Amino acid sequence: MAKADRPEVAHLNNIYFQLSSSVIEALAELRIPIVFSLHDYQVFCSNAYLYRDNGVCTLCSDGNFRHGLRHRCYRGSVPASLMSYLSKRLTSDRGLLGKVSAFVVPAQGMRRQVERLGLSGARIEVIPNPFRIGSLQVRASWDPYAVFYGRLIRPKGIYTLLEASRRLPRIPLRIFGSGPEEAGVREFLREHRMDHVSLDTELRWGPQLQEIVGRARLVLVPSEWPVPMDYVLCESLALGRAVVTGDLGGNPELIEDGVSGRVFRSGDAGSLASAMEELYGDLARVKSMGEEGRRVVEDRCSEERFYASILRVYEDVCSKTS
Repeated sequence: MAKADRPEVAHLNNIYFQLSSSVIEALAELRIPIVFSLHDYQVFCSNAYLYRDNGVCTLCSDGNFRHGLRHRCYRGSVPASLMSYLSKRLTSDRGLLGKVSAFVVPAQGMRRQVERLGLSGARIEVIPNPFRIGSLQVRASWDPYAVFYGRLIRPKGIYTLLEASRRLPRIPLRIFGSGPEEAGVREFLREHRMDHVSLDTELRWGPQLQEIVGRARLVLVPSEWPVPMDYVLCESLALGRAVVTGDLGGNPELIEDGVSGRVFRSGDAGSLASAMEELYGDLARVKSMGEEGRRVVEDRCSEERFYASILRVYEDVCSKTS
């Protein structure tokens, strides 16, 4: 590589399964400092969620990635799980993660999690993901419904939400999303005759979706995996909505329980139902939480704050390899 073409630093994002971890080895050979943003747990877990059999799973934290192969953790497929296993085995055997100058995660909860998974001696910077508020406005409307929007998969707590909603027929729930659990969600609604719940699987983005979310009384983000930080959480807060979220991962770091929303015990339908019932009828409190949530996302997730923080990391890792 010509000196004029040589980058000062390489920042990696979502390299699996396109570039693969081999890019780390190539960069290290050129003595280019590497910053690696972790957006999930792909480097440790075949399905990236640390989630199996309806609960958090950290079996592979011992470095024995055969667990992911044995349980077919990647798409329920033996061949796909084998490829994932081989990729992780190769990364581990070559010590590639040890060649990274700094890892970046969006929350302290994720930092603690990846340290337990094997990065205890690594440099890990906590920098909340940037969220562009742009033209998002807080609407002076709190219509009588709660909303869930996102991919219909078990790690996002969709069945815990449905069970909580089953106990609260007076609270209309609107679900927007699609995914592998769509048929299961429809069956649950039919079996329990939940006429107060609507399911809309049409793909929605931008202003149309923001109008729906931005008029809701509550937004429900019941993730059951150690999520780094849900994008829908940031968007809902930016729209001035009161959010109810689980106590796993990075989401609770943006929600001060009882101030900018409510935090319930992840996977516990009773705890979620209690939080929903407590807030739904208290409009003054819902408005106050929405105002505080907007302030939180403006402050902690601003693009300016992110850029300043990441530039400091770049400068530091470059100074140590110059």
